[in-house]
Amino acid sequence: MRPSVCLITLDSWRFDALEGAPAHRGMDRFDVRGALRTPNLDRIARDGVFFTQALSCAPHTTVSHASLMTGLIPPHHGIRSFFYERLPDHVETLAEALRATGYATITLRESEQPEHPGILQANGVLRGFDAVANTLHDFVDLCRQAQRRAQPVFAFLHLWDLHAPYLYTPRAGSSGSLRALEAKAEALATACHIAPPAALTEGDLSRFRERVALAVPDVHERIRTLFEWYVEGVSWFDREQWPLIEDALRSGGLWDNAVVFLFGDHGERVHPEGTGADVFGHGWTVMDEVLRVPLLMRGAPGVAPRVVERQVSLTDVAPTVAALAGIDIDRHFPLWQTMPYAGRNLLPLAQGAAPAEPHIHIAEVWRSQEPAPAGQLSRQAPYLRCARSETRKLVRHDGQVFLPRYRKELSVIELGRQRWARLTEQPSSASYLFWNDLNQDPDELRPARIGPHSPGPAELAAALERAYRGAIQGPAIVLERPVNEDPVVERLRALGYIDD
Repeated sequence: MRPSVCLITLDSWRFDALEGAPAHRGMDRFDVRGALRTPNLDRIARDGVFFTQALSCAPHTTVSHASLMTGLIPPHHGIRSFFYERLPDHVETLAEALRATGYATITLRESEQPEHPGILQANGVLRGFDAVANTLHDFVDLCRQAQRRAQPVFAFLHLWDLHAPYLYTPRAGSSGSLRALEAKAEALATACHIAPPAALTEGDLSRFRERVALAVPDVHERIRTLFEWYVEGVSWFDREQWPLIEDALRSGGLWDNAVVFLFGDHGERVHPEGTGADVFGHGWTVMDEVLRVPLLMRGAPGVAPRVVERQVSLTDVAPTVAALAGIDIDRHFPLWQTMPYAGRNLLPLAQGAAPAEPHIHIAEVWRSQEPAPAGQLSRQAPYLRCARSETRKLVRHDGQVFLPRYRKELSVIELGRQRWARLTEQPSSASYLFWNDLNQDPDELRPARIGPHSPGPAELAAALERAYRGAIQGPAIVLERPVNEDPVVERLRALGYIDD
């Protein structure tokens, strides 16, 4: 029988937010490592395969998950920005392929609060999941029903616990989480001489986090305060929340008899040039601090515990799951055969084999800056793309591109009244940053700045050109319902993705 598979995203999980991670330089620089306690997550790393050099394709959730679920880099699956596009219909998802071959496809609602619909559902990234559980209890029931039908399960859990404003997420069975969050908020309010949050909600905590940041004038201390809050949240999740998740997986038959992947979709980074709470967060960047994530795999048949230090990508997860499930690649994922830098099956690496060829990772980020009238494309936006080998990295900044800009008149959830607009890359002069040896400069503090006619190492420059030749753009979602009626948009605002 084909194995059941469970993918678990810990949103915003930094590569070093694990006691067993190979390096903690960022934490040591701000003296926050002492708050890190992750015995449960470290046990999973020891019991399975720990990929220490895993990379995301983008510093935010939707693009990263689109690459995870399709095995393609952003220019080839068409999701380029945080919430402006839907996945094109011709790009098949992992869930669609597994469902077509007999798997029960089950996901947990991204928030256990029913008034908060999932962001990834709106973008089509979760296409192919037949069952959406509202709670962990419902999730377990759905998994057990599939087992009674002797049907393998493909499950996906997207957990927001580590995401700002660091909610210490309450779940059924975790009665202490609200008390712990209240105590943390009171301690921060006392230390910063400010009022505590009005309520323990995402919106109020996000505003409280900003007030905490502004109350600490010294930038180093401000970063340390927010960084420590994040690290304490990771430790809280490991101690109080992960046991509930693991118990649910065991009860649903997705622990001892399944392959489990656990990873971050992106990290959090230090940004001294930021203002307020922006000094610590995802950032619109392709620096390693936000692209590198932990990637753990346990339970794969014939694979012994191992640490893999070679560079891998979250795009590699889909081909690995496809190999475990015996998916016909030519039928379901022909783009893997034709598009460069698609994901690779990680099982040979996990079994100790050397990589067939050097791995080059492609990542990008878009961000709009100026508002545009409702239903129109925006002004200009900076655009970063990078190619990274195991020791070198080339980042290209492409001046200006068009992007649809979110406005109060628009909405991103009611797909029945959408109009389509194409993203259009505009010619612009490019500038480059280049790191010749990431082993000597792992924190990317000393890049070489090179001009548009000298784009650094030939293999990385050629990789960028090849990756973006024939790139597609997904259709942008442009909707008309007022934003105040939209719970998804309200949640995006609470999480800090939309400004008032």
